[in-house]
Amino acid sequence: MLDVQNIAFRITLQNVTTVLHLGDADTKDAHYEGDAEYWNKRTIDMAFPPYWYFSSKNGQYVLENRLRPGHAVGIHVPTDMPAKAQDRPEDFHNRDLFTVPGETRAVQEIERE
Repeated sequence: MLDVQNIAFRITLQNVTTVLHLGDADTKDAHYEGDAEYWNKRTIDMAFPPYWYFSSKNGQYVLENRLRPGHAVGIHVPTDMPAKAQDRPEDFHNRDLFTVPGETRAVQEIERE
């Protein structure tokens, strides 16, 4: 069996707006804690974590304490996940998720200190 290495992409547009795509990354803080300086260099305006970050204590910790994006949209959402937030499992009620193929979001730059 081969080890799988997931790669996150942090992209900054015109040295202003930064987005982060986490691919299929798991939620272990160990993947992030050693690179705190890197994550602190830029404010992440929008992150695209796998949807399971929202239902995992580790994932929530990473989002809230390591990455700290202005907004996060869950990706890789199962096709049977309801589009209406109130119809979803409780962990996903107040979460933004891509539930429809081809869905988009506008990236809003957050205020800088």
